[in-house]
Amino acid sequence: MRRQAVGARFAWIVRIHERAHGSFIHGAVRGLLSGVGALRGSWYGAGRIAHLHVNILGWAGLTLLATLVFFGPTMLGTRIESGANARAAVALRRAATALTIAVVLLLASGVDGPAGKAFRSAAALALGVYAWAVGMVCLPVLRAARAAKPSAARPPLIALCGWFPVLAWADVVVATGGLQLLDALGLAALAGVFDQAFATALSYVAPALRGRTNADRAQLTARLTRGATPRTVAYNIGVVAVAVAAAGGTTLDAAGAGLAAVAWPLVIASIATQAVMALWPVGRDAPL
Repeated sequence: MRRQAVGARFAWIVRIHERAHGSFIHGAVRGLLSGVGALRGSWYGAGRIAHLHVNILGWAGLTLLATLVFFGPTMLGTRIESGANARAAVALRRAATALTIAVVLLLASGVDGPAGKAFRSAAALALGVYAWAVGMVCLPVLRAARAAKPSAARPPLIALCGWFPVLAWADVVVATGGLQLLDALGLAALAGVFDQAFATALSYVAPALRGRTNADRAQLTARLTRGATPRTVAYNIGVVAVAVAAAGGTTLDAAGAGLAAVAWPLVIASIATQAVMALWPVGRDAPL
């Protein structure tokens, strides 16, 4: 379908999407092996870590990055800097290959003894290539977003472009050791990056999907734009608190439980507020 339908300008984006779907198949196979008990002992733990990486950074991450580089500025009504698309095309191809290598090495780290540590260190180097590619994609989009006019999509897009490079490099550090932080890192990625990508897309498409007239669409756009920055700030404070509470584990004890009890309602309230604003009827009788 790509060969028949896609022009040269966007062909590389579709190829990265194909690599992302390859990661999904890879992750499904690893999940199957773990589910049927083929991986036991240290191999089960290594397989779980590899499974998390191939799904979050591969299937979800590559898809988001390839989409973000051309669709992000479009949602903000601005242009990305010259040459950013070409650099992203090269970087993401390398990222996809590096991630494949990293996932194989992470599985191989189930070997006991020094060999397992060596495989983990080599995986961290490959993940460093992926993290470099994330920066190559996100930073130009971030600069374009900061220069764009205020809109509902702008704050969450800025936030996710800030989160993703930081978390990618943190993953490099965690891969060399400190694997007890992996769950907190994954939680931060899901909430800080992928949930905010959804919020960005919702802010952009909701007026077109729900507004029957130009007036309705303008009303919904203005409604979603109001308070977009405070909502995003509140949400990200909640994400930071949730990640800290998850990373602390038993170390934080009651303080961590209290932090999570405050953080989760803040995150959920921010999501619910945007959902209500997007779904509330539009028209002269619905001025929310």
